Amino acid sequence: GKLPIAYAESTTLHMLGLLHVKFAPVWPAAVRVIVALSHAQEGPVWPCIEVALTKSMQRPLHNIATPKDSTGIIDISSKKAAENTIIYDHHVRCFSWEASRGKNHVIFTSSDKERNGQVSRHVEADDLTRFESVWSIMENAPHLTSTKSKVVVPMFFNFMLSQYYIFHSDDPDSRELNLVEILGEFRCEEWPREELGRKALQKKLEIFLKTFAAVKGPQQL
Repeated sequence: GKLPIAYAESTTLHMLGLLHVKFAPVWPAAVRVIVALSHAQEGPVWPCIEVALTKSMQRPLHNIATPKDSTGIIDISSKKAAENTIIYDHHVRCFSWEASRGKNHVIFTSSDKERNGQVSRHVEADDLTRFESVWSIMENAPHLTSTKSKVVVPMFFNFMLSQYYIFHSDDPDSRELNLVEILGEFRCEEWPREELGRKALQKKLEIFLKTFAAVKGPQQL
């Protein structure tokens, strides 16, 4: 039988949420549940997966701006005068939380950090790990890669254009492939080179290649 649409959506979202939790043993099970649901009820499940894939492609919000005065200039004197007060500390925490859309866990106290083999429920898996977990859904559900190739393939092209070729600017393929024209209005913002790393890019490229390799026949793309 099939789950009611609302249950299928909520279950998928819950499993996707578990991929953010810094607890590796639960990730494979969460992926298996999502893949199983995608086979049975692709309609209500795919939009949830698509949102997760899209978010995995976005730049992480690591750098939180320092509060500024009305002129846009950081007020050093007032900052130093207030930085030891509870009110200032609370203000900075609220500012960081809102600016990061709930993703900046630096605002939590040191008691929330990992210790004695235990990890706080407030600690998230890192960005690359979440990227790998989310895209492992597509690797294990090649039918989605085939049926949703018009979404998945542009994501790969955007990765190559906005990340991979930014770091590997000397790659001859970056000049031969006209990805800017291919993507057109679907082109994403380029990442600053200083935010990219060789190992992370290599890992992401391997993840994409595994996703496409799972599809039986490139003609399906």
